[in-house]
Amino acid sequence: MADVVDRDLFVTELMKFHSDGRLIVYGYVVMPTHIHLVVVPQEGVPTGRILGELKMLSARIVIAGWKARLGILPHDVFGSDGKAHVWQARGYDHNCRSEESVIQKINYCHNNSVRAGLVVHPSEWRWSSYHWYSA
Repeated sequence: MADVVDRDLFVTELMKFHSDGRLIVYGYVVMPTHIHLVVVPQEGVPTGRILGELKMLSARIVIAGWKARLGILPHDVFGSDGKAHVWQARGYDHNCRSEESVIQKINYCHNNSVRAGLVVHPSEWRWSSYHWYSA
């Protein structure tokens, strides 16, 4: 996700999942090397399954973008299986059990770009849900 275009593509796909009800997105940040999401999946759908679908669809879009822009895939995206990979095989999750915990995780997302030294204020990082809450 290091590329600006790749981050834009991921956010577009995430918002499709949000708008069609597969995920309720409370917060997110897309960093150059990883993402953080505060989400609730569609009722009755396991979180891992819906996030796996998001990763699969967004990876297809990002890989197609690489091929279109570069004509080839970057050499560092190939795994030991010889296939191109956008995402790590596993992510880490945390179940929020209170409103306070949800707010804490959303704030963590929004401040991630500041902690990483990419911007001075979260409002400067366009790949987050910060502006949803700042109005």
